[in-house]
Amino acid sequence: MTTEQFLAKRLSNYDEDDIAFLISSATAIYKSITHYDEVLPKHENWIQRACLELAERENFTGAKAFSENGLAVTYDAAQLSQALRGELPNNAKLYKKDGSAI
Repeated sequence: MTTEQFLAKRLSNYDEDDIAFLISSATAIYKSITHYDEVLPKHENWIQRACLELAERENFTGAKAFSENGLAVTYDAAQLSQALRGELPNNAKLYKKDGSAI
């Protein structure tokens, strides 16, 4: 099952454009953390879970705290949880003062 099919099944109120946007957003976050050019096959599940988390946070984007009628919402990162981000390797590059890579 592709990521698109999985998300279409789980997020029945989302159309193809919404799902494409979620995948694009999750992929951009993935690339910014890992510095990989493409999503590795072993991280496809991470992309799916990131898409679900982005969809869940849609109406509370960047919320730090919210409480109403016994419901409480608190996020520890603006886009994705630290737990999900922490599952990926950080392949940051280091540079010398002259701008060349180490």
